[in-house]
Amino acid sequence: MCDKLYLERERYIQEQKKKFNHDEAMNIDNLSVFLELFIKRRELKSIDRLFEELRKRKITFKDIRVARTLSKSCFRKFEKERFKNSQTKYNQEGAVQAYLDLTNDRYWRYRKKYLKIYQDYPYNVRVTEKWRNKLKKRG
Repeated sequence: MCDKLYLERERYIQEQKKKFNHDEAMNIDNLSVFLELFIKRRELKSIDRLFEELRKRKITFKDIRVARTLSKSCFRKFEKERFKNSQTKYNQEGAVQAYLDLTNDRYWRYRKKYLKIYQDYPYNVRVTEKWRNKLKKRG
């Protein structure tokens, strides 16, 4: 019974992914749906803050989708190094930010300044720059 429900849910999610309009203007409601469809299996933390950040930086769903696709090949290794091989993983907000950090130059310029508030700023920037360079060499 559980397997059947799981398969039905997965089928439904795949259908919704196909129907999602990446050209639609972002709002908090469709961002929530986007995160649930495309960045599931990660904890949701602060959608309000993420939405405001993306809106101010004029980041679109297409930008996120492209960033996720471009960084997919190395994301787990980047995440592991970023969290110093602990079991910690990005939540949905952090995953979106990290995808964009790795692939979107405009967004990274903003984030690099913002990250200064964190104690491990130099390490975060060093690791992110390393993986950005690796992705650029591949691409």
